[in-house]
Amino acid sequence: MAHSFTSAVTHLTQGDFLLGLAVFTAAFGYVEGGRLSREHGGRRVMSWAILISLPMTLIILVILFLSKQGTIYWTQITNLSNSAIFSLSYLALISQSIGMFLWYHALAKGPMEKVAMTQLLQPFFSLLAAIFLLGELVSTAAWWIAVLVSFCVSGANWAKTKPAIREKDKTTHLPLRTAK
Repeated sequence: MAHSFTSAVTHLTQGDFLLGLAVFTAAFGYVEGGRLSREHGGRRVMSWAILISLPMTLIILVILFLSKQGTIYWTQITNLSNSAIFSLSYLALISQSIGMFLWYHALAKGPMEKVAMTQLLQPFFSLLAAIFLLGELVSTAAWWIAVLVSFCVSGANWAKTKPAIREKDKTTHLPLRTAK
């Protein structure tokens, strides 16, 4: 999303609105999944989420491949390189499946607010992976955005612990005496 704001785009497109909708629904899914994983376990919640979303995913895929753009996508899929197939398999099996099982397990075990904030440190790991695994050049703006996100995470963690310290200090101090 930050790329959209920093590039030379002068107007919002349908893709921008779809990205915003995806961010909103993902946030809702994380919160609801974290709540449900405390009751039912991360593995069960993730498995049901995949099963429930499968019919809609299949309908969208059929509509997409029957459309005019479907032939373009089919041509791209049939011409994938071995590294692209490996990358896609990694994303589907490791990152999305096993990673989400572990993520919801962590949300169920730890304090949800603290565990969820660690997700916001992902931009650093993504940038480092892009550099060391893919040999990409990362822009300065991407690093600044990652730094900004990490400051937000640490600020939120600090703000959550600060009221508890104030409450503790109130109980340890003697009450003020009033003048007679």
